[in-house]
Amino acid sequence: MKSVLITGINGFIGSHLAKKFQSEGFEVIGLDINTKPSRLLLEMIKTEQNFAYFQIDITRDVAPLNELIGKSDLVIHLAAIVGIKNYLLEPLKLFETNVIGSSNVIRACVFHKKRLVFSSTSEIFGKNPDTPWDEDADRVLGSTEKDRWGYSTSKATIEHLLHSLKSQLDYRIVRYFNVFGPGQSPIFLVSRNIHRVLNSLPLEVFDGGLQTRCLTYIDDAVQGTYLLATRESLNHSIYNLGSQKENTITEILEMLRGLNSSTSVENIDTASSYGSSYEDLLRRVPSTKRITDELNWVATTTAEQGIKKFYDWAEASAWWRK
Repeated sequence: MKSVLITGINGFIGSHLAKKFQSEGFEVIGLDINTKPSRLLLEMIKTEQNFAYFQIDITRDVAPLNELIGKSDLVIHLAAIVGIKNYLLEPLKLFETNVIGSSNVIRACVFHKKRLVFSSTSEIFGKNPDTPWDEDADRVLGSTEKDRWGYSTSKATIEHLLHSLKSQLDYRIVRYFNVFGPGQSPIFLVSRNIHRVLNSLPLEVFDGGLQTRCLTYIDDAVQGTYLLATRESLNHSIYNLGSQKENTITEILEMLRGLNSSTSVENIDTASSYGSSYEDLLRRVPSTKRITDELNWVATTTAEQGIKKFYDWAEASAWWRK
């Protein structure tokens, strides 16, 4: 039996990936900074079947991290500081976790010759206006005085590191585009607003809502990640993973209002909320030709279908609503 080690396993994507790999017959080794499995993870997996959980701080617990990676066949590195508020409030923790912690994971994978899947982000491309972005598109970021670009830069730093190690490491970089679904922390576009609807609060639209996003449902993201992780040989090392259906924020919120017509909408001015250190992205549109051509992967769940599935799950999950 093969084993997969997942860092940040308590997170949204980590929990769903654990379920997928367990269902495919893998032993799952879960690493997280928290002392015990999250409610979401326990809801996803069967703890009696080929599962082990370890509290590991990837920035400090280098020896046990190295030992556990040595015992695995495949490493999926998800642990990171995410969410705009989180990385604006804790910039030191952002770079400590996303850069130093990732370096520790990579060093162990090189030493033990383990395949690594690194979770990157659509924010890599920054403000590049030429969409859809293919994997080789230029990065166009704002001033270093804009704290908003710290997250993008932390992920790009690790991408650069991986490319410099291409002769020593079998790695795959997956750039996720607006993944959403059951169990996601309520700090992102869809999850935040579903949480607000179910707690009788108005929907929040930022700066008028004309920005566009390509929503990718978690089941599609998990399937794409699994294919990338388990294929023995690939032609490239970086893959965009996302839907190509573009919706404005306003359209996305209207989908939610279709599920609860009594919901009102409140406009949020990001300049007053986050200050001058924040800049928004007007469009995020991936080219997914590479992953489609090589792995026959496409996102099959529409934004409307995914939002309805997430909403129904959230309605039945009192612990998440609280």
